[in-house]
Amino acid sequence: MNILIGNTQEFNPQIGGVEKVSSTLAHKFSEMGHTVLFIACIKSIYSKPYTPVVEQIILPDEKCDSDLNKRLLISTCITRKIDIILNQAGNIIEFTRLCSFISKELQIPLISEIHINPMNRISSIMDYKFSSINRYSYLKAIGRMLLMPLRFRSILKQEKILYREVCNLSNKVVILSKEYLKELNFITGYNNFHKVVAIANPHSSLLSVSRFRKEKVVLFVGRLDFDHKRPDRLISIWEKMYKDFPEWKLKLAGDGPYRQQLEDYVQKKKIRNVDFLGFCDTSRQYAPASILCSTSTIEGLPMVLIEGISFGCIPVSFDSYNSVYDIIEDHKNGFIIKSYKLKDYEKKLRLLMNNSNLRENMSNEAIESSHKFEIDTIASQWNLLFRELTGRKKNG
Repeated sequence: MNILIGNTQEFNPQIGGVEKVSSTLAHKFSEMGHTVLFIACIKSIYSKPYTPVVEQIILPDEKCDSDLNKRLLISTCITRKIDIILNQAGNIIEFTRLCSFISKELQIPLISEIHINPMNRISSIMDYKFSSINRYSYLKAIGRMLLMPLRFRSILKQEKILYREVCNLSNKVVILSKEYLKELNFITGYNNFHKVVAIANPHSSLLSVSRFRKEKVVLFVGRLDFDHKRPDRLISIWEKMYKDFPEWKLKLAGDGPYRQQLEDYVQKKKIRNVDFLGFCDTSRQYAPASILCSTSTIEGLPMVLIEGISFGCIPVSFDSYNSVYDIIEDHKNGFIIKSYKLKDYEKKLRLLMNNSNLRENMSNEAIESSHKFEIDTIASQWNLLFRELTGRKKNG
């Protein structure tokens, strides 16, 4: 089977979860006998040199649904005899329209995947973004509080239009968790059960816990922003506890628009044992890390946590997205903290950092719970969906 996987952004697995998931799936699909082609509109400003796992074509126009891109894509799909289109930017309507145009012109089935919680924008207005690090956050927060009722109605209306169109343009819509189906139904105002399927993100870690030794490291992996990932929350927590744990380190892997502001704050406050790693090979960071922290306001089904538990990292996260319950079994393989109780978060970190036996037990549970996200299991679900839409009974 010839599969076209499309995204707005290039498929560099070092710059984002969607790109890493897509690369993992493409590699596995190729092993299964499929031929996979990447199509993307833009190059990331954060991207460093890399080799895509399959052939990649960057479209000539950054305006996704331009006539130039349409002509090239039609030509490519005909030449490559594409059997199915997997749109990895399902919530980006311009790109979904481009994929839908090709799908309808050439009668190729279109799957649009939504890599976020459909309620993300609605949920985010409930977070007023108070931050001790971002000095502008308080003024912004007051404005957000006053305008929240108006913003809620406006965003709900926008999201209803968006997701209704995505469902109408696609043969199938894939979401990351069954928890998100009821949220999608709430937004669109009707039942999408017949058109929507839940498939989780995979991990591809083949490492055994016996291959590495855990160190006294608390790890954060993600974009350094004050909108979604909110590493400032973790810095604020660490500021209150680092003196009690001089042998522990906090490492932040990732980059983003507020990295310098975070580094300046750490230096100004003389907060010790904090390392900013930038973009790096995350597997080298997961392996020795004991605890993996998520402080996000919104998420889809975070690859960071899925990958982390496969390396035996103990995940700690807010309950700000429902799919967290697909990954963490509270008090068994990690901790789920009520949003956004920083003191409760700190208490759980202290509990873990003070108890090596608890860490060992929860680390083993984390590894065990990661098996349901293994690439073989997830790829098989995708293969069944491909067969359903193309009417094929075999891989090729």
